Parts: sequence; C-alpha cells; structure tokens
Amino acid sequence: MAPSSVSRCLLPVLLCAACASATDLKIVTSSKASVPGSLPSLTTRYYTQSRSRTEFRNSAVRQTSSAGRQITGPREAIIQQCDARRAYMLDLDAHEYTVTELSDHGHWKPGQPAQALPSKEGGSLEIYLDTEDTGDRKQMFGHTARHLITRERRMVSPESCGQNTNTETDGWYIDIEVPQGCESVPGNKHSGIAILTAGPAGCLKNLQVHRTGVTDTGFAVQLKQTTHSFLTQPDGTKHQFTSTSETAVTELSEAPLDPKLFEVPAGFKQVSKLSTQPTVPAMVAIQMWWERLKRSIRGIFG
Repeated sequence: MAPSSVSRCLLPVLLCAACASATDLKIVTSSKASVPGSLPSLTTRYYTQSRSRTEFRNSAVRQTSSAGRQITGPREAIIQQCDARRAYMLDLDAHEYTVTELSDHGHWKPGQPAQALPSKEGGSLEIYLDTEDTGDRKQMFGHTARHLITRERRMVSPESCGQNTNTETDGWYIDIEVPQGCESVPGNKHSGIAILTAGPAGCLKNLQVHRTGVTDTGFAVQLKQTTHSFLTQPDGTKHQFTSTSETAVTELSEAPLDPKLFEVPAGFKQVSKLSTQPTVPAMVAIQMWWERLKRSIRGIFG
C-alpha cells in the first residue's frame, strides 16, 4: 500500500477529540487491503498510565513452510515506557529484545541520520474533506457508535509528489480516549490531518485543506475505504486505479491490565539488533509518527 493510502486509512483511526477517559485499554484491530499478495494483519495495542505495548506479526516478512504455504514473520512487540524514557523492540519467538532511549518529549532518539534526497521545485496540493453524519447509531463495545461518511478529494499540480485521488471512508466512531503518547497536554480538542508524500525533499511547497461537515469524529472502530487514483502515463494517457481497505476493531476492553505486559519478560536476551529489523509494519510506523506529530501540534497550541 502506498504511503499516501496508508495515511488516509490511519487518519480517522488516530484522531480522537472530546472523548471519555479510560485508564487501561486493550484494542485489537484487523486490517486488510486489496493489494495483490497482501495478507490481513492483526495488531493488538495495550495502554496503561504512561506505558503502552503494541503486538504484531510482520506480514512483510514471508517464509515458506515445508508444505509450501506462505507464512508471516515472527511475532513482535514494541513497549514504550514513557515514565522511564525507554522503548523496547521484542522478538517474541526468538526471546530477544533491543532497547532505545526516549527523549524528554517521548520521541525515539535517532540513530544514523537519514540521507537527504535531492530537492526539487515544489508543487501544490489541495485537499477537500467533507464528513457527513448519517444519523445512524448502534451499540459497539458498550458505547454508542456514530455512522460517518468522509469524502476526500486531492488535487495536485504537475510539480507535486503525489497524484489526484478521490476517497470515500465509511466508518463507525465512538467517544473513548486513547492515550496520545508520552507527552500529554490535557484540555486541548484540536484535530488535524496528516499528509504523507513520497518523493524528493521539497516536492510539496503549497498545501491547502478545505474542511466541511463534522470535524471531531472520535475513535474509529470500523472503516471501509475506497480510493480512486488517477495516473498519467508517460504517453499522456490517463488511467484510473481503484483500491479498497477495511479496518475493524475486533476487541476493545477497558478492564485492568497486568503490569507485566509493559516489562521485558524474564529470560529474554538483549541484543544490539533483532535479526528481523527493520520490521515495524507501515501501519505501526506511521501511527508512531502521527502520535509524535500530534504531540508537537499540541505544544504549539498549548
């Protein structure tokens, strides 16, 4: 799935405003996309006080069993201990882990600096978003869920690193507060939109976002997304591509969690690098990036 498509899929899931508070949370999410060869993914997230744990099985790493079946990579987990300013990556099958220090703002401290891509003259991107409340309601996980439909249209100039797309997101949302990471600023109800682009640095210079309808959606527990992309081929002909993705919360529990979930299990060996690194799936990596961006925005608006 292209980064821009992933960002659209993640955005409604990660935005949460004016929500009810919960101390401990367990959220299991199933995702699948209409990408040839892609496998459904299952992610389990745990939250308690100033700590979190994300478990996943990297579907990007494939192995072939003796029976010739394609299987995914090892079970892995990420533990963030915001109170201790540490983060762990665990290989749950190999019983190994790595440790990374967190900055004072809860960010992962960078390793080797990324090499900057050559800059080019940037283009423009206009995004039109309209979210409609259908009025439909139903009970989901003990909460009243609202049925919202978001229609998004992206228009890019020829110089921009992107493509023209039309996306419709059909989703159900509830009011529940999901912890926002290591840095919390209470009382803010600002919402935003994440824009991910793939291309040389500086290829996007001008951005305009036009929003109408519902702005505070809540936490998405079920999403179905259809995207139409319009690409111009080298010969000048235009082709339309359609992709779909579905994301659904299959379990949501607010029961107290075992504190041991947020510690490295006994018997695990610390290593400098896991054999499968880098292994964070795009969905998990972008979620972590989005959490950092939200914390930065909250710091600006105070």
